Amino acid sequence: MSIDLRRLRDLRSRAEWRGSSFLEDFSPFLVANNTFCRTPEKRDDPEPSVTTVCTCLMACVLTGRLTHLYKTVGRKDPRSAAKGAFRKILEVKWSSAGLPEGNNFTRVLALRTAGLLKRDGVLAVGDLKQLKHQALLGEAASEKTVPEIAREMVRQIPECFAVEKFGPKSALAYWFLDAVERLGVKVTISRLTKLVEWVAGEFSSQFSYVVANDDALLDPVAMVMAACVVKRLHRWRVEGKLSRPLYERLPPITELRHAVSELFRFQGKSGIWPKYFPLFNYPASGASNYCFTFEFLEAMLTEFGDPESHLFEMPGVLPGLELALEWCNENRFVFSDKGIPYYGWNSGTEIELLRAGIPESWATGTIHMFLATLRETLSDAIDRSVVVSWVKVRDTEEWDDLIDAPIQLPGERTTLKSVLKEEIIDKVVPHPRCPRMSYRRKPIQHGRSAVLFGPPGTSKTTVVRRLADKLNWPYIEITPSDFVGKGMDQIYARTVEIFTDLMDLSGVVVLFDEMDALAAKRDAAPGAEQLDVVRQLLTTSMLPKLAGLHDRKQIIYFMATNHRSGIDPAITRAGRFDMLLHVVPPTWKSKLDHLERLYSGDRGEVAEAQRRLRLWTRRAVKERAFLDRFTFSETRSFLEHIRRTSHEKLSQALGALGEDGFLRLVEDWGRSSIVLKEGLRELEEFKTDQTASFLQ
Repeated sequence: MSIDLRRLRDLRSRAEWRGSSFLEDFSPFLVANNTFCRTPEKRDDPEPSVTTVCTCLMACVLTGRLTHLYKTVGRKDPRSAAKGAFRKILEVKWSSAGLPEGNNFTRVLALRTAGLLKRDGVLAVGDLKQLKHQALLGEAASEKTVPEIAREMVRQIPECFAVEKFGPKSALAYWFLDAVERLGVKVTISRLTKLVEWVAGEFSSQFSYVVANDDALLDPVAMVMAACVVKRLHRWRVEGKLSRPLYERLPPITELRHAVSELFRFQGKSGIWPKYFPLFNYPASGASNYCFTFEFLEAMLTEFGDPESHLFEMPGVLPGLELALEWCNENRFVFSDKGIPYYGWNSGTEIELLRAGIPESWATGTIHMFLATLRETLSDAIDRSVVVSWVKVRDTEEWDDLIDAPIQLPGERTTLKSVLKEEIIDKVVPHPRCPRMSYRRKPIQHGRSAVLFGPPGTSKTTVVRRLADKLNWPYIEITPSDFVGKGMDQIYARTVEIFTDLMDLSGVVVLFDEMDALAAKRDAAPGAEQLDVVRQLLTTSMLPKLAGLHDRKQIIYFMATNHRSGIDPAITRAGRFDMLLHVVPPTWKSKLDHLERLYSGDRGEVAEAQRRLRLWTRRAVKERAFLDRFTFSETRSFLEHIRRTSHEKLSQALGALGEDGFLRLVEDWGRSSIVLKEGLRELEEFKTDQTASFLQ
């Protein structure tokens, strides 16, 4: 089953539109002490609700809006404000509506919040070791840090996934695993064994009830949350955190994928799922706590959004997500209290609030977490699909094997590889510490684009291919044929398609190759050939698209051209390209030092040829000037020509030719057989371009 890119993009666009309301939705719920109220009438409560504040803080982190939110309400130091909010929840009782102090539900939420705040840099490791929660258990008081609480719960697996007498629940297990992983708390072998035994049995039971349509016992929500726990443990196996014998006890990926598809069979027509078995009851109110639709959808997207799961190809998933998003669009409340407008959603836990159309901050946060995860998962799927359609096979040779070439920057003589290494390669963290798609969340701040100009045969394309290989990023090559392949009448539509694809990518290297004809000057000099209307308009249409690609800061891209003077100046301005680099042939010295890359003889033969050539050209200034202008391929052809003249090895052919014969042949080729030969416009352009490189 192939992915419908247009459908995925449409769903993402709708999720982005709805997700754009985050600041509007959350600002009214933020109170003076930097915590959050659950509903408008709770705004003046002196003691914050732990579950409410935790959910809202998690939403801020997972949407990437924590800093923006606190700045919106005038907090000058957003991270300190968020840390203060977390400190507040450590100072109050971890109980709710009659649940006992330190119950597992509240502890799990607090731990997961701490893990996410650590990921976002709000809480440092030192903070976690110092901040303590005081729990009153019977007559005794106990102070524990966040890691100590997590380790205590680890020792109680799987009983720590239960609240009161309701038995362990897979939803709590999933949130707990997410917490300990982010906090860096290790799970011992004995507890991992207990965890694997419990979750394998839980998933198998729930999966059997669902597949058998056992209406009395089935719970598709519990099934999919158990599937998410198992999927997380599959990843732990890949990361070396789970032994092979334990891994083999887990249900296979095929069963997990089937479970995800089965989940959507029970989706209501409105877009959300009916309530099945509760996680627990609140003793004081008698109300039950259920896993909210968008809580398990967020978990499912997080765990099954990887390439191997093919989430959007599973039966029922894509239409089900579209329906769930439609529910979000149709059920967002607007409520006014004391002149303050509140926006958001209600989970339906308290029917009176739902009937009154009053939004809840925690439900609003949960839906924004779902929207953010949906956008990210869709973007990853779109990226992978686009890369597959565009990616080119990498070079078999390495960046380090590339013969370097000189380059003149204003006030500095350096080399092409040095510039690209300093401006791009050294500033991109390689795999696996920084996967390429992570640049969607943390855009590239350094140089990310360059125009490479210079005569043909100077390895401009090869340089970009090798750079992509050095970064271990996919390489995409776009040529004029990609724009005109469907006919000139489709060139504008094709341009839109190409840049739509590029705007969906992160962590790739793109080369616009041989683009002279499609980015040519619109205002030709008097007497010069005038651009036809089609090409003139194409150049104009490329300008905002290149600017948009640059502003997005998610890929590295190059444009290669043989003639800088023919490129429209607006194309090469800052804001579209960061560097203009003149690519020249490697010097004769560099080519001679790496002769083995130009001639494939045995080591002894190459060494002897190097010795002769170095001796003959040491003082031959005029001939060295010609040899400096030989491109890589021209040098290779020249040496092969010499070898063929006597049908012997290169060193023997050079001996037969002699020093004088060799120097005469260099001058003859330099005047008649190379691109940069005397008397042609290409050589004059080359000399002019030598001082045209700069960083902007």
